[in-house]
Amino acid sequence: MPYQRSHGKKQRSVFASVFLFLATLFGILILLVGGAALYFLVIAPPEQPERLPTSEAETSEVVYQGEEPMNLLLVGTDDDNSSAGSFMLLRLDPEEDSIWVAPLSKDLRTQVGNREDTLAGFYAYGGRMMMKQAVEGVTGVTVDHYVIMTASSGGEIVDLLGSVTCNVPEEINYVGPDNGFTLALGKGQQALDGSQLIKLVRYQGWSSVDACEYSGQVMCDLLNQHMNEKTVDKATTIFAKAVNKVTTDIGAVDLAKNIPAIRYLCLTNEGDIAKLVSVSGMEGETLKNALGEHFPVEEVVLTD
Repeated sequence: MPYQRSHGKKQRSVFASVFLFLATLFGILILLVGGAALYFLVIAPPEQPERLPTSEAETSEVVYQGEEPMNLLLVGTDDDNSSAGSFMLLRLDPEEDSIWVAPLSKDLRTQVGNREDTLAGFYAYGGRMMMKQAVEGVTGVTVDHYVIMTASSGGEIVDLLGSVTCNVPEEINYVGPDNGFTLALGKGQQALDGSQLIKLVRYQGWSSVDACEYSGQVMCDLLNQHMNEKTVDKATTIFAKAVNKVTTDIGAVDLAKNIPAIRYLCLTNEGDIAKLVSVSGMEGETLKNALGEHFPVEEVVLTD
């Protein structure tokens, strides 16, 4: 999908990185489904209200056992986990031979109980469970599992999995004010390591809609390049290395349950598994209708 930068939009400083978020997905879909997913696109979040305390068997054959499709929520945060800058829904759907990737704006507004806020605001105020409720409310999509990854862990996950080749939409020569941060990349296809991916959108040049859309496209690139039978064979090893780098409700049992379906996907559709669901900038019924083409969407009644 060709990426075109929107003109006339106010440029924003990107706080973490589109690839840290993709590192999240890449880390989890590789560890969970033996695929790959990473991220981090964290745009400097708006001022948040005071936070509430947060407590909070592989086979060599292609055997698809008919597991139900699964919805994952991937969230990218800053290093102290206090602010979330990126959200992404993924649907593992062996029946459709696809993984659907839907990046969501952190500024999407919804209501949980008597409180109205953005997705980022709900995470800052009430932690991961309120954030999960907020995502389900604004999208109508039931979240089966979540994965939360900090910016610092993103590069480590990327390097654990390997480089990714993605399209850099324009030549970048950036020197920022923050401790000599620089980024120099040519336009076009680039093979980038974890450090380069993290820096890609930290420079001041992405609108929030553009960055959100781009993160989803890169996610698809990551999955399509790294989700294969060889990766599935190493899934349990990768899981053991990566699981402590993220906050997730996915366990080894979930991984083992989904290995046959993932192997099936890899062998029947390798190289074209992940597909972007373009919903950046949408809200309300428009958003739900667009998601509903690939995600089951229903009205969700939320309470505090």
